[in-house]
Amino acid sequence: MKPLILWGAGGHAAVVLDIAVAMGCFDPVAFVDDGQPDCSSLHAPLLGSSRVLLSLPQEMDCQFLVSIGDNQARARCFEAGLRDGRLPATLIHPSAIVSPLAVIGRGTVVMARAVINSRAVIGQNCIVNTGAVVEHDCLVDDHVHIGPGALLGGGVKIQSYVSMGLGAIALPKAVIGHSAVIGAGGVVLDAVPASATAVGVPARIVARVPVYSAE
Repeated sequence: MKPLILWGAGGHAAVVLDIAVAMGCFDPVAFVDDGQPDCSSLHAPLLGSSRVLLSLPQEMDCQFLVSIGDNQARARCFEAGLRDGRLPATLIHPSAIVSPLAVIGRGTVVMARAVINSRAVIGQNCIVNTGAVVEHDCLVDDHVHIGPGALLGGGVKIQSYVSMGLGAIALPKAVIGHSAVIGAGGVVLDAVPASATAVGVPARIVARVPVYSAE
């Protein structure tokens, strides 16, 4: 049993806390947050701001996970924790199905009933949300959010900072570029370029945003 500190105490954090409790291998579990969240319903203590985590003695056997849904904010916190020498946890809900041939990166959370199939690779600090399916041979880079019920066909490639909305679908061998956003229910047939927002069936580009990097 190791202590776990969740960085962020919003709605997404409440689900991450449930996963940590269900795994049964972390004790205690606590939060840090740079805002002033109401943690009364979370059943875990708020220790203070992120400075509390970053000021802990290096010799403490304590892990952290960034429990923030926004990719950019999650990446900034994750990189700050790594620079400070903190050890990121990886959380996988007991009801998730993860192939022994899949690779899950540090700091990633796999939520209830998600499926990650053979030879899929999930990068660092990602969210594979409730009921999402990542098929065989997919490659998902760092700081990606695959939304609830999203489906990735075999061999899909997703670059860093992509956000897949609820129920979004990427057909086999589709490629989604850095920082792209796929709207809820959108269906990617082949490719979406970096920084594009695509919606609909099939997914069509409706906007472009700057490519983001935490560095």
